[in-house]
Amino acid sequence: FWTLSLSVSKHLRYRSFQHRVFALSKKIDWKNDLKFVYFPLAMQPELTTSALGGIFNDQMLAIERLSHLLPEDWKVIVKENPKQTDMQRGEWFFSRLSHLRNVILIDPHESSHFLIEKSQFVAVVTGTAGWEAIKGGKKALVFGFAWFMSLPGVIKYHESLTFDSILSYSFTHEELEIAYSR
Repeated sequence: FWTLSLSVSKHLRYRSFQHRVFALSKKIDWKNDLKFVYFPLAMQPELTTSALGGIFNDQMLAIERLSHLLPEDWKVIVKENPKQTDMQRGEWFFSRLSHLRNVILIDPHESSHFLIEKSQFVAVVTGTAGWEAIKGGKKALVFGFAWFMSLPGVIKYHESLTFDSILSYSFTHEELEIAYSR
């Protein structure tokens, strides 16, 4: 009986979490020239985000910092990890998210490859999407201590970082290949 009760409770929490995510998710008209940064949320708890994220294991802190860094006409597109449960995604998480003027939560099943391609750059704590971005020629703003952070294409977040310095940074695929080979 105890195991069944625990399973039902866990399922109900998960369904409530899914409902909250989908209720807050917005549809985007991709025909418009939307300037945005793609921020895919890492599943939590997760070793890389928890151990290597530093203070940004609170992913909302990273999103808040990114939101304040961008100009008025730019957006942060946040995508929840499709496998995420309600762990570390309570009401406060979504309350903080909803108070950011330029942040849009989208459907968790939207294609990451499409979002990376359409974005001006990608922002992650330590996630694989950062690596995928630089492999594809996009810049990656990294908040934590990702394994790929020393490679060309990666911009390490710090308090004095400016939006202009992010935009002016460039790298070539050849530089990335050489550095990766080393």
